[in-house]
Amino acid sequence: DVLTGLPNRLFLENWMSTKLASATGKGKGLNSRDKIAVLFLDLDGFKAINDTLGHQAGDKFLIAVSKRLSNEIRGNDTLARLGGDEFIVVLDSVDQEIQAVRIAERLLEVVRFPVILDSGPVCVSASIGIAIATLDASTDVESIIRFADAAMYAAKQDRHNRIRVFDNKLKSIVDGRHEVESSIK
Repeated sequence: DVLTGLPNRLFLENWMSTKLASATGKGKGLNSRDKIAVLFLDLDGFKAINDTLGHQAGDKFLIAVSKRLSNEIRGNDTLARLGGDEFIVVLDSVDQEIQAVRIAERLLEVVRFPVILDSGPVCVSASIGIAIATLDASTDVESIIRFADAAMYAAKQDRHNRIRVFDNKLKSIVDGRHEVESSIK
């Protein structure tokens, strides 16, 4: 990503595909029981920064937030900026859902701290969706990201500054939405 220096979506998808290939026997170091967690983070209220303070202030804000997020992830995890105010964190090895939730809670905390811009302190919150996947041949990178995105939107609907883990209820909603869209087409 040109603005933040973080990996972008293309890098992230390639990295995840390599990780999956490694887990399915084409590489070494992982086995098919290993899990990753994808955290899809969207800043709540970021648009107001661009609208009221300008895009230059918004850029400074995104740079500051990306540095904070980078400092909170573990050494073998990956943080990427998808664009705008959307970030993805891939937690490289997760034993239990609670690990991903705890890291997401820390990310929410660091996002809430004020960022000092030329105009003064600016605060936002974030919404985070989490999707956890076992690394095996049936794992699809696009689906994992889509599930984390769906969980993030559910978190936003619950209220801002929330975390939501993708579950079977959300899967039914996503699958139903896909069926409707396919029928319309």
